[in-house]
Amino acid sequence: MKTTTKTAVAGASLLMAMGMASCSSSDDAASTDSATPTASSSATSSSGSSDLTASDSIVGVAARAGSFSTLVDAWTAANLTEMLSTGEYTVFAPTDSAFKPMVSDGTMATLLQDPEGELKDILLYQVVKGDLKLADLAKLDGKTLTSVQGQTLKVGASSSGATITLTDQTGKTYEIVSANLNADNGTIHATDGVLMPSS
Repeated sequence: MKTTTKTAVAGASLLMAMGMASCSSSDDAASTDSATPTASSSATSSSGSSDLTASDSIVGVAARAGSFSTLVDAWTAANLTEMLSTGEYTVFAPTDSAFKPMVSDGTMATLLQDPEGELKDILLYQVVKGDLKLADLAKLDGKTLTSVQGQTLKVGASSSGATITLTDQTGKTYEIVSANLNADNGTIHATDGVLMPSS
């Protein structure tokens, strides 16, 4: 019963956050994904769950960063916060700006009707096992990684290794815009899009 209640609250708060985002001014929309999120930021997830920010796990670091509110609330709605606070993972984390198209066209609202269904699959597709830093990814140009969801994504790297891209199952390619946000149980790399598995 507690899990169901937490999921419902998380879904409701995420819907509220999406409504606020869709009504934000053009000045807010002008902020860029390239701003590097920092673990020391005092910002919290829009879920209002201060306990999420208390740890240095992937979830705690993301919740404090201030750039991943939509993602953290989605994790909560899909009951993924415990998993992402314990095992060792690399998370390709879409920023709030990256989620905006899905918020604007109503996709997120639809996904939240069944947060442990397709939404959970999408969230797990952004995660791979193990701790991969930017330097590790730079060595994987042209290789594939298997996500926790089970499907693969393709890594691309510039000759210098400074630019890393990820291509999803739909053929869309997104870039890591801020790398190596370290947590006790892995690493977060901010991305400028939401990677999608095949349906």
